[in-house]
Amino acid sequence: NTLQRYTGVKKSKREVSRDYLAEFVKRRPDDRFGYVFFSTKSTEILKLTYNKDAVLATINAGGLGRGLSQTDIFKALSLAVNMYKDQPYRGSRNILLISDGGQILSTEQKQYLQNVFKKMRLNLYWIYLRSMRGMTLEPSNNDSLLWIDMPERKLHKTFKTLGVPYQAFEAGSLDEFAQAIDEIH
Repeated sequence: NTLQRYTGVKKSKREVSRDYLAEFVKRRPDDRFGYVFFSTKSTEILKLTYNKDAVLATINAGGLGRGLSQTDIFKALSLAVNMYKDQPYRGSRNILLISDGGQILSTEQKQYLQNVFKKMRLNLYWIYLRSMRGMTLEPSNNDSLLWIDMPERKLHKTFKTLGVPYQAFEAGSLDEFAQAIDEIH
């Protein structure tokens, strides 16, 4: 069962994310999903639920319109973490962050995430929607000086040091996004 591939149709990153995320949910019939929408503010749109119709409708609505240029990823992750609060442990607990931006976290924010992710046995996946040609999360010798201190790279480095299961994916194309979703599945 492979994901549908788009051909010849120009879609925004939000539309692509929406479509592939919906396919991911459909392929996981026994999982619960929640949804946090974030930009400068974060809002829990849907609590953890088995109701796939509600999840798919929420994903569809989240892919409409344009995103904002500023993102507060820490608030979004905090809301996602809180979905698991007071929930019995039933197996793998995953937070999937889909973002085209990053954030430099304070020492306190990093410590909070490290503690809560370990305590609640959470795994973190990040699909980074690459928007700059050539900029990757991992530094290389060919980097432009502009990319050295990019918030996306600093966030990735922070996530790697949390001491919890973490995996990042870089998606600059439809195929890369589909491959990330397939691997997470």
